[in-house]
Formats: sequence, structure tokens, C-alpha cells
Amino acid sequence: MCNLSEGIRKEAKEEGKLEGKLEGKAEERFLSAVEHVKNLMETDNIEINKALDMLKISEDIRQAVIDEIEKKN
Repeated sequence: MCNLSEGIRKEAKEEGKLEGKLEGKAEERFLSAVEHVKNLMETDNIEINKALDMLKISEDIRQAVIDEIEKKN
């Protein structure tokens, strides 16, 4: 029984590490998208939706990117 519970704990810990890495990468991609959109808006005087289109930012994060940019302004 002890080996079984240790195995389960180890497996759960590994799953947690993987999940944390994936969340970190997603956050990094999100912040990168925010930065790229802001750069286009500032350097080329482009409207936010046009910048999102130019960078082909996916629909599932567009609103979050907009919210993040508006929050910082």
C-alpha cells in the first residue's frame, strides 16, 4: 500500500509540474502578444483591432489582450 500511495503522489507531482510549465508558457505568449500589439499601435499609429488582425492574434485571447492594454493606459 505504501508504494502505491508514493507512486500516486509522485505521478500527481509530475502532473503538477507539467501543468505549471504549460501555464507559464501560455502566460508568456499572452504577454508577448500584448507587447507586440502595443508596439504596433505606438510606432505605426495603428488602431488596436487592426494590430490584432495584422498579428493574427487568435479570437480566444483578443479580448484579454485588449483589456490588458486598456488597463495599462
